[in-house]
Amino acid sequence: MFAVIKNFSISGSYETSDGVSRTEEAELRNPGTENEILVVRGTVSWIAPDGVTYTITFVSDENGEDDKKV
Repeated sequence: MFAVIKNFSISGSYETSDGVSRTEEAELRNPGTENEILVVRGTVSWIAPDGVTYTITFVSDENGEDDKKV
């Protein structure tokens, strides 16, 4: 479920029946200006067939995209 948490922001999460979960939040920075940018950050997790849980943490902002697998 996703919900607006304040002006120009949204946050939410869900989990599927096969164990995939995702949380995400987004924020519009500098709205209405030439420097307007949508910043998104969150995590995605899943359980592999061998039983190991994998998580990717991501950030996408004015500096590009950065993904980290843990």
